Amino acid sequence: MPANSADEDVAKIRMLYLITSFLFTTPYKKQVTDATFSLIESVDIETYMWEKELFKNTFSYLKIAMPKHTYDETTKKDIFTYRLYEFPLAFQIWIYDSFHR
Repeated sequence: MPANSADEDVAKIRMLYLITSFLFTTPYKKQVTDATFSLIESVDIETYMWEKELFKNTFSYLKIAMPKHTYDETTKKDIFTYRLYEFPLAFQIWIYDSFHR
């Protein structure tokens, strides 16, 4: 195997890790989609519109999570909890920074 080929494979694995661990933060049991693998292998990876995909996923999970809440019988209060799977890390940091002050 030529060195260039091995270097390219390492770069692709790093890109795949970045996408699945930081941009889309997939649960560890979830499989990587064929579309993601195809995108990694293609030349379109550098011009792909990540912001549209991230916004679509974020909005989808926000719509699912927002109406959910629980009622605590002991304190007689509504408890609002949100589980946002595949929630982009950058958005989590922005939310934390906005509300932490």
